[in-house]
Amino acid sequence: MVPDVPPLSAAEKDALIATLLARVDELAVRVAALEVENATLRDKLKLPSKTPDNSSVPPSQGHKASGSAKAKGSVKNLGQVACSSRSDRPG
Repeated sequence: MVPDVPPLSAAEKDALIATLLARVDELAVRVAALEVENATLRDKLKLPSKTPDNSSVPPSQGHKASGSAKAKGSVKNLGQVACSSRSDRPG
């Protein structure tokens, strides 16, 4: 679909063409910069993740070992069990 453009003189057409060509050049430079940035980020994805062993990440920020001291699914301390009232006990 072509937008409605009022009739332009030859000079106006030349100016419009020059403006559009300059914009195309600007966008080509921007695309080239984004392609370089994209390649850099893709290379970073291939690097191993940072751990306390291979970087300056503090140990508290590292991933926890898969086998922890407590067994998974262990029963948590639920506190003391409530005693029955004295009225329930034979007397």
